[in-house]
Amino acid sequence: MIELARRALVMMSRSWVGLIFLASSGLREVIDNLRQPIKPLIKEGILVTITDMLSVPIETSAKQNNLLNNYLAMLLRALLHCNLFPSLTQLAIDRDDRIAQKARKLLKLITKSASDLLPEAPQFPIILDSTSAGKAAELVADIDSSTRLQKEVGSKNLLNAACEFVSFDNMGGVSSVNWVLSGIYKQHAMNMVDDSMFTALLNKSNVRQDPSRWDWDTIYEILAGPISTPQRLQIAHKTKFLKNLLGFFMPSKRLFPDLHWHPSNFVKARVGSILISLLLSQDEGVQLLTQTFSESFFVSRRSYMGELADAIDEEISVLESGRSSAGRLFTPEMMRGHMAREYFKWIGQFTMFRNGRKLMKNFGIDTKVMKLAPIEHLSPILMSNLDYKEESSRIFLSYAMQSKSLFVRKHAMEHLRVLFRAGIYNLGWAVTELVNKLYSPDKETISCALSVIDELCQEKENLLTFIKTGPQTLTRLGEEGNKSLIRFLSSSSGVNYLSHFDFIEKEMEKWKQSGNLEYVKMVEQRIEAGLSGTKKPYALTLPTPIAYMHSERLEAAWIRKLPFSITLHVYGRNSVTVYVDTTIEIEGDDVYMVGKFEPETSEESLITKKDTIAVCLMLGNYYIDSRGQESGEPDWINCTKEDREVDSQDQVTIEKDGVLFELKKESQKTFSLLGVRYRLLVLPRAAPTMLFPRHLYGELVKTKLGLNKLKESGDVEYLLESLKKHCPIIEKRAALWGLGHIGCTERGVKYLISLNAVDNMIEIAEKSPVLSLRGTAFQAVSLLARTNLGKTELSKRGWACSEPIHATIAMPENPSSIFWLENHSYNDVFSEDIRRIEAIIDSVELTEEQTEVLKNIVALGGVVNRAEAEQFLRNKRMESPQTFQSVELFHAVMSLLAAYNFKVPSRRLIHKLFERIYRSQNNLQELENFKYI
Repeated sequence: MIELARRALVMMSRSWVGLIFLASSGLREVIDNLRQPIKPLIKEGILVTITDMLSVPIETSAKQNNLLNNYLAMLLRALLHCNLFPSLTQLAIDRDDRIAQKARKLLKLITKSASDLLPEAPQFPIILDSTSAGKAAELVADIDSSTRLQKEVGSKNLLNAACEFVSFDNMGGVSSVNWVLSGIYKQHAMNMVDDSMFTALLNKSNVRQDPSRWDWDTIYEILAGPISTPQRLQIAHKTKFLKNLLGFFMPSKRLFPDLHWHPSNFVKARVGSILISLLLSQDEGVQLLTQTFSESFFVSRRSYMGELADAIDEEISVLESGRSSAGRLFTPEMMRGHMAREYFKWIGQFTMFRNGRKLMKNFGIDTKVMKLAPIEHLSPILMSNLDYKEESSRIFLSYAMQSKSLFVRKHAMEHLRVLFRAGIYNLGWAVTELVNKLYSPDKETISCALSVIDELCQEKENLLTFIKTGPQTLTRLGEEGNKSLIRFLSSSSGVNYLSHFDFIEKEMEKWKQSGNLEYVKMVEQRIEAGLSGTKKPYALTLPTPIAYMHSERLEAAWIRKLPFSITLHVYGRNSVTVYVDTTIEIEGDDVYMVGKFEPETSEESLITKKDTIAVCLMLGNYYIDSRGQESGEPDWINCTKEDREVDSQDQVTIEKDGVLFELKKESQKTFSLLGVRYRLLVLPRAAPTMLFPRHLYGELVKTKLGLNKLKESGDVEYLLESLKKHCPIIEKRAALWGLGHIGCTERGVKYLISLNAVDNMIEIAEKSPVLSLRGTAFQAVSLLARTNLGKTELSKRGWACSEPIHATIAMPENPSSIFWLENHSYNDVFSEDIRRIEAIIDSVELTEEQTEVLKNIVALGGVVNRAEAEQFLRNKRMESPQTFQSVELFHAVMSLLAAYNFKVPSRRLIHKLFERIYRSQNNLQELENFKYI
């Protein structure tokens, strides 16, 4: 029973109607029971229920306007209004440690969330006395540590080590925390190690001996700091420490590039990365990178830069002629699972140094790199490591977006999203190229470009650049194109541009007819999905490196550096095994690792109904399972013929354990595999950013020109009239949302004040007898809190606003003004229903026999005479079956069932008694006239 009650309360609290109803009647009594001497089991049940109520998937401290913030704020206010805080604080110092622990955990959650969202944080009502002073002080200290509520500890496995390794890199010109901290550590190490200790470290490294005897940890310790002074660099040059190290990384020796990409070799890669940076930072190092190596009288090698240029030349030759040598360094296999891929990370480091850029130009590498842009196994690695503050890197990314390969094009466009989320906001140089993609004949390219443009245009400068391109093609892209055009309205240049082809007038008319109603449905669907969404299965869990824990938004820069690949095997007539390279795509708050299956022959792509498709994940050359653990055997996930029989559409997506198989039906017996998508869970799990959808009126009022067009249309007056006249509730909710978005700007608030709209909105929020309308009005009024003028006006009317502008929460200072119900007795309501039902029954003309049957059916709803009534009815049906074919009697019985509670067995018996009434066509026609049938 406790579990059923818990589910009922949580379900009720997930809607505005249920939440306001609970806070106005009943929830206070439930919470007050926590301070009563009741069974601990019931107290635990209440605490679990409240915890479940508060399990809303949002991060309250995130600096974004989350659609669920309003709901959670109202829920917190409702719980505090019902005396939850004093009840929890009393329970938190209870003698029962189990109950106290649960109460403290809930108290931490309430304290943190309330301080983030509510205008006034709850006060601690603890009275210190001789018996509870110690526990109360301990409680206050414990609450102060509420930031430790969520703490993810990842196990050390292959994936964890790989994630931490890639986090040390400089991501496209944005320094990671590790990169910054390494500079601090370097200065500290220089001060801690004197010259004698430095010489001892050089000897301990064994760099003068065979590379198999080198102490790589000591080498890393030397390069990480102590070597950075000019005197020690001279010592390192004289002892050939740096020359020997660079020799190990020479491409032609194949000592480093042939190593597996594995944690056991990560320290060598870090040494190489630090070494390149060190050499590029001083003239002697530049000379070392350009001088030839003479190992003996008979063996002479080109310089490091010369060999790197030769290796790149060979890839260009393969692209242009298809011919390759046996010693080819940058093959797809080498880039997928060996340290050869690190050379492209170091090319990225060259773009970050003036000396590096000069060297690349001298050896022609800067122009050679541009020719690598369309190569699928090289371009994604290189674009993840370039410095996009440099013009050459931007040109490379533009070339990649022009590639014939869809894989490369999408990877390049998605990388712009990655850069934007990493903090490089000025991406106007890329917007023009993205706009060109909108004219592509490929729908997938258009969809990706539109999605990336939409995110980039959150920055005003990017939006202005987008407007300047004059992308009229958006008008032919349907609803998604219109959504992008609506964003134009937030700038004067955008309004002027859209005015040239009557977009604004047509869109305003469309919103007046149906757009406002569609907006309400969309918002409410999003809220419902956010509150009651089912948990998604994930194919792989990734731990966020410590260097990126600080980010509020989901960043994928470090994920894209991991050498994931998918092994795909088809069991059946055409058995085939292929290795598929992957790219990372972000869809909302979901991260997908996508592998496109592009077979060499058409026969190879066909999958029969009997075939089984199996996929497993590899990191480098090693198989991993869903937790990132290295596994000796493939961890196969299968898509069988039974899975494909579920859906009969031409193009289907079948999900198995977080892996999505994208298939296209070619015939009744064959499919073709389009791609495989792994859904990734990035820990700690970022709360979904459920943002407010853009509203036409909200965008219009951002400019004076747009506001004038809104005034001329008379649409705002129409919205206000909808609030006052008798019309469907959904139209009133649509009007409230429209008015709320108009009030998101200073000029919009002034316009609403001139129309007395603010008072109308608050009146509905506080006095409407329709609870759902009251909830919508609360959300709309909260939108006014986005501006200082809006906060001032709300304060005059007795509403307090939260301080953080991102929360946009407004609450009445007196909670009772919103948590109330109409003053009438529920018994009276029930009595009215009963009188109405009895009037219907009295109006039905029944014979004495039928009246007797009706009395016994009434007796089935009780306990005393139920057995006798059941036996009477069974006997009567045997004696006089035609009695139970009376439409009048059936109507009277159904009226009873509509008003009174009957147990399920009794209801089944009643329907069994009257089952023959549906067999007569005349009866069916007559039944249409009765209300309760």
